[in-house]
Amino acid sequence: MAHAMGVFHHQSRYDRDNYVAVHPENIKPDQDSQSQYNEQTSSDSNNYNTLYDYGSVMHYGDDFFTNGNGPTMVAADPLHQKTMGSREGPSFQDISLVNQHYNCLGNCPDLSCQNNGYPNPANCGQCICPGGFSGTLCDERPAGTNAGCTGDTLTATDTWQMASGSLNQPFQQGVNMDYCYWWITAPVGSTIDIQLAEMTHYASCGMTGMEVKANDMTLTGYRICPPGTGWANLTNIPTITSTTNQVIVRLYNQWGDFNFKLQYALTGSGPPPPPPPPCNNQYSNCNDLASYCTTDPNISTKCPVTCNTCPTGK
Repeated sequence: MAHAMGVFHHQSRYDRDNYVAVHPENIKPDQDSQSQYNEQTSSDSNNYNTLYDYGSVMHYGDDFFTNGNGPTMVAADPLHQKTMGSREGPSFQDISLVNQHYNCLGNCPDLSCQNNGYPNPANCGQCICPGGFSGTLCDERPAGTNAGCTGDTLTATDTWQMASGSLNQPFQQGVNMDYCYWWITAPVGSTIDIQLAEMTHYASCGMTGMEVKANDMTLTGYRICPPGTGWANLTNIPTITSTTNQVIVRLYNQWGDFNFKLQYALTGSGPPPPPPPPCNNQYSNCNDLASYCTTDPNISTKCPVTCNTCPTGK
């Protein structure tokens, strides 16, 4: 649909070399594959002052059209390597681009939208919000879509704290994507350090993962989704330092159990302490046994993630 509206692939933007390195030697040699990575010019395309967004619905992943010898693109920011191609739908920047191209903006009275939102030209009484914000004026944390995951609003201090959560889905096809949100805030003028600890997931980055927004909130954040499935240690990922006094963590999941842990503190609080030992489900079918969590002590012990019975801080 975006092509029909005149939108080029995102990695074809004329400013793409500032954000990705394209590796032609890793692209299939046929002309159609090679042409997917042609770079546009400012004379034949218009970015309308939108920002380069690794999470654009029009951005290829790092293995699209690969000949098997390596990634076709490498992100300038390594934490965005898997953001590319993990598209769930049009990003905030995508929508802004199309609205500007078709002169849809400027027809609504001022609505005092917050957090860089703007009045929806199809409904002037509602703001279009960047991901991670909701409400009429984009000043609320999204409620999420899964009753088992409520998210939270947390406050960073000079003491490292642990945040954790689970967003579980059936192991079956045809399940809708669910979302859950955390806001981590700090006093105005301060910044926040985030140290990822661990994650358990059972599907690819397009179906399950964690997004950490720590910079420009109008852009897609870092998509964290380790290779393989099951439990993954994330402590090898460098500490993420926000550029403002807010960090947004979003879980998204369409397949199986998913949980995460991370530590957070005000920047300058020193290195984070070692995370606690992992708390993992010991049965592979814990999601199917969730109804027994409160009636069978063995299930609550063997399925602590699903039953939410991990020790505090784990």
